Amino acid sequence: MQTIAAGQAHQSSPLRVAVVGAGLLGSSAAWQLAKRGCEVVVIEAAKRPAEGASGKSWAWLNANRKTPSHYKELNSRSMQLWHQFPDLAEFPGTISVGDARDEDPAYKSSNLSSADVSSLEPELSADARAQPMRLYSQEGFAYPAEANAHFLHQAERQGASVRLSEVAMDFHKAAGTSDAISAVMTDKGTYETDLVVLACGERTPEMAAKLGVPFRLADKPSDHVVHTKPMPRTLHHIVIGGVEPGEELFIVQRRNGAFLIAYYKGEGAHPKVVNEETGRQVLHRAARLVPALAHAEVDHIVVGDAPTPFDGLPVTGFHPACSNAYILCSHSGATLAPLLGQLVAQEIADKQPADLLQHYRPTRNFNVGSHVL
Repeated sequence: MQTIAAGQAHQSSPLRVAVVGAGLLGSSAAWQLAKRGCEVVVIEAAKRPAEGASGKSWAWLNANRKTPSHYKELNSRSMQLWHQFPDLAEFPGTISVGDARDEDPAYKSSNLSSADVSSLEPELSADARAQPMRLYSQEGFAYPAEANAHFLHQAERQGASVRLSEVAMDFHKAAGTSDAISAVMTDKGTYETDLVVLACGERTPEMAAKLGVPFRLADKPSDHVVHTKPMPRTLHHIVIGGVEPGEELFIVQRRNGAFLIAYYKGEGAHPKVVNEETGRQVLHRAARLVPALAHAEVDHIVVGDAPTPFDGLPVTGFHPACSNAYILCSHSGATLAPLLGQLVAQEIADKQPADLLQHYRPTRNFNVGSHVL
């Protein structure tokens, strides 16, 4: 069987690509690869897409606080692509509570006076109003499960084969080579392939190790994400911030009236097991910013664990240890999915390196540099 190494043209037939992982990043890449004529198979361990990090995401579409500048630019460009999907994303803007930063010339924002806040969000609490606030009018949020399903459906319409409830186990190396994959082995079968995209989130280090590719995720504390039952319209913007030092709440009311409230406290990991008391605690904290949430009813709670490369930046590209395996992993999967899908397909199918991805190669020194996620 003919295999393809990174950057090597495939002459006789469509490039066969196995995408391991059907989250937002994997589904977006699969769609764009299939759109370019690749023969794509998507292998997903879960029964449904978005059962992992994608479906538990806050899905905040933003470049807020993101450094260095090239990472801010990458996020900003992808935010613009989300406007193509009005059913899958909304852009109400973000009010950042306790935000005393100066305006960033590269990222528009405005300081809010007390009168501004009264006009924009009259239901915010006195505790919130006592703090400085900034408005980031370009920001929004996605509906991650719906977006994930849409990307995957579009991939199938372009001819991709999607294999749910199937676990990628190992890889077979091509005859006569020491580093090229010729097939992906799952718990249900074997798929011959010319190239593999690893977009499997938390499993990326495990699967990369099978290829001799070193890969490390950061030990990032979990978020508790509470979804409420629908309520009367209360908020018109995303609200982020907190009352106590070190805590951050992300509060948004979706189009059906239900709130999504993500709670993060920087000191220590949150428990992985959540219950009714967890929901009550998160609602209690959120009510200090939005008092109406004192009357909210919890619908369900999830623990969010975004797979985050060790230095916090995305990982995109080939590694010399395996010439036809493309690594795709990022903390900002929701924001970056549309753009990364396009750029990954450009690099794989069109064989044109993407300048926007030059800083995110898996060969970099992950221990150098730091930035705010």
